[in-house]
Amino acid sequence: MSQGITYLTEERTKQQQSFPIVIKTTITAKNFRYLPAVVKWSQEIGATAVHFQPLSRSTDETFGELWIEENDLEELTQIGAQLITLKQKGAPIMNSEQVLSLLPSYFREEDLGKAIGPNRTGLRTYTITTNGDVFLSIHWPSIGNVKNQSARDIWYGQKAQEVRKKSISTYGKYWMNATEAPKTLRDKFQMGWQLLKA
Repeated sequence: MSQGITYLTEERTKQQQSFPIVIKTTITAKNFRYLPAVVKWSQEIGATAVHFQPLSRSTDETFGELWIEENDLEELTQIGAQLITLKQKGAPIMNSEQVLSLLPSYFREEDLGKAIGPNRTGLRTYTITTNGDVFLSIHWPSIGNVKNQSARDIWYGQKAQEVRKKSISTYGKYWMNATEAPKTLRDKFQMGWQLLKA
């Protein structure tokens, strides 16, 4: 992976292009202790920023060996505190300090309620799968298919409006998995500055 990113950054320079390279890491029981090292590594290889995404439960592995259980949550709390410190010192971490501090609560599967705020993923996300289906989030049904509809019709269509209305009323858990999770003005400024520098 490191070599691939090196090739990408070299080609970006060669082509005189400017675009961000974000490392997205899924937090699991197997790797959470190495997250601060991931931040350092991402900076060393020339990535713009790193974003940590807590594991979503969907397969046998995610319910078993990959889930961070209670006996490891105190250590996860310490790792989250380290990440917050790194972020405060200028490390290019996209997650908000609030989300980083709530990681243990997420893995306890607590009802975070309105602690994180309303889910606005559906207002800005447009994901196209290999078969052409379009999703505002993996947690919600498809809103159309680009093979037989225009992007504009899909985005402004009835299905999209229905899913968006439902999604924006959800709070808590799903937000922990979103790059667009609520951020403070300071978070937004730092992220914008990092992307502009890239």
